[in-house]
Amino acid sequence: MTVDVVEYLAGLHIYVYFGILGAVSSALKDLKLDPSFHIASESTTRFVVILGREHIKTLINYLKKLATDLDVPIRVEYYVMERGVSIIVVTRPPETDQVSNVYWHRKCIELLEDNHIKVVTVKEPRLHFKAVIIDNENR
Repeated sequence: MTVDVVEYLAGLHIYVYFGILGAVSSALKDLKLDPSFHIASESTTRFVVILGREHIKTLINYLKKLATDLDVPIRVEYYVMERGVSIIVVTRPPETDQVSNVYWHRKCIELLEDNHIKVVTVKEPRLHFKAVIIDNENR
């Protein structure tokens, strides 16, 4: 594999990532939802978005359009909380030395917990990511 091919594939990977990020953000904005609160975790290959059941179709429609535009497959998996799926979100604590906006970070944690999503805060080591653990085992 030549350097040109590697650069092309890396560029394509980044392009698809930003396309997915844009599609998810656009869908959330159309639904009058704030992307910074509903995108629970992201990487260049996976996104975890926490949505109500009534909003999933809108998100899937945006992702289908992106898949068609880019001519790449995009797999969507969704888990319904009522079927025994438990979700744990790992994040920083809502403290001034940990997050830029303590008020909104605390509100996000409260919103998640109010919807039966367990939130674990970790102060050390300082996280540079958000993690979501999804277990679809019925326990």
